[in-house]
Amino acid sequence: MFAVMFAGYVVGCSQAPKFIPDELSGKYSATHPEYEGEFFVLSTQLITLGFGDGKYKFYKVIRVEKEIIDNRILYTILCGNEDEGEEF
Repeated sequence: MFAVMFAGYVVGCSQAPKFIPDELSGKYSATHPEYEGEFFVLSTQLITLGFGDGKYKFYKVIRVEKEIIDNRILYTILCGNEDEGEEF
């Protein structure tokens, strides 16, 4: 019984989380004139892209990976738009 419980714990801990950490949540935009009016918003389970023409795209967070490289944290987020069959 202990072996089964331990195996479940190990498998559960090794899976990548499906949520963007709270410290990354917020609205981001660039100062370069080429991207004026464009932005993206990170929330715990959704990425929203806003374009200068008033259009939006929404992507559901599928997986979040966290790596520590040279004492810096690198997050990689896999997301997808089921309506359009996109995933990146």
